[in-house]
Amino acid sequence: MPRINSASRRFVVLSDLFGYKSATVGFAIIMLVLILSVYAIITYPPSVVSRVWSDPDYWRDKPVLALPTWYSSLMSLNLPPNIVLDSREQDSGVLKYKVSLNEYVEHEITLTFNYDYDAFPSEMNAYVYAKFRTNPLITMTFIRPDGREIKLWSGTLNQNETFIILSNSPITKKNVQEYYLNTFGEYIYDPTTEVILFAVEKRGMESPATAEVLKSMGKSYKIKIRGTFFEKDSELNVRLIIYGKVWGILGTDDRRRDLLVPLIWGAPVALSFGISLSVIISLLHTLRIFVVGRNPLK
Repeated sequence: MPRINSASRRFVVLSDLFGYKSATVGFAIIMLVLILSVYAIITYPPSVVSRVWSDPDYWRDKPVLALPTWYSSLMSLNLPPNIVLDSREQDSGVLKYKVSLNEYVEHEITLTFNYDYDAFPSEMNAYVYAKFRTNPLITMTFIRPDGREIKLWSGTLNQNETFIILSNSPITKKNVQEYYLNTFGEYIYDPTTEVILFAVEKRGMESPATAEVLKSMGKSYKIKIRGTFFEKDSELNVRLIIYGKVWGILGTDDRRRDLLVPLIWGAPVALSFGISLSVIISLLHTLRIFVVGRNPLK
């Protein structure tokens, strides 16, 4: 009989092994875990994950309890993603001007966007970046496609970088209450800001259960920010986030954290446990052979 060298013997063994579906599936799972492990280490190094996972500021720009982006296609819905409007970027939806008067300087920024989704936003927040020495006055106005203007927020800035939670700001809620009172003659105690701002103007617009989304349909939404400063070299920029209902491959949790991070980091953990257990079992088996001998009956 012809002799089979070691390389040919290994090839025959591998061919027989992959003839079993369970072996093919197992090998595919191992390769998937290995690829995910490499991707996790490159994309989210351990030092980064340990630092940012419990840092709420790192996840502040993501929506809370968002669904995966593919959910919209699955359910045949047009759910809103995050809409980010930044006056520092050269964009057709951003209009800025600055006017120097006798004793002060007027800044005005207009952010324009379309909204044709089937659900209301989940939140609205703003970052205000300003250069000043004397505290300036800032006002924000929300302009709907139907022409109605609603005062959104107003106040003085105390820091060069200010984060404003518009949806839950007492100032914003009071302005929305006044808008509803002037329109329908009724007072609402705890308005849902983002629902009223984006709802068709009719009774019931204060509740997500009865409100109807006011879609752009060719007419844009606008947010106008005005700032009164007292220095010629003053500057004003705004980054506005209209939070959506979908995010990423797996969505987010109640702390806005991307759920893809723990999933892909489960791969290297599982791989390390698997390798560790394999090494331990091999060492124990080797030790048993060394102590007992090859024949366990001896």
